[in-house]
Amino acid sequence: EHFQVVERALYFWNSEHLCANILAQNKANIFLPFIFGPLSKNAQGHWNQTVESLAQSVLKMYMELDINLYDRCARENNEKERMKESQRSAAATKWQSITEGAAEKGVLPDPK
Repeated sequence: EHFQVVERALYFWNSEHLCANILAQNKANIFLPFIFGPLSKNAQGHWNQTVESLAQSVLKMYMELDINLYDRCARENNEKERMKESQRSAAATKWQSITEGAAEKGVLPDPK
């Protein structure tokens, strides 16, 4: 990801004009679920400090705008992350099983 593109997008989402004209019209419930995950990821740690602080600022703005929506998006994002981790774990287990089976049949060298 190119940090300058992310930075410009965050400036857009952090603008007072956007907040006053679009989000004040109760549109945050449409936008926030889509952008919450990437915002949260960048707010929790990004190599570029400006991107990290802008993401934190945007999240804070949404939290102050509608705490219930913010909490709902946070719960949904956490559930998505748990599901992704579960899928990664299942895939790793399946791949391990496949490689062990292949090694037993002599198709691959023994993975141990």
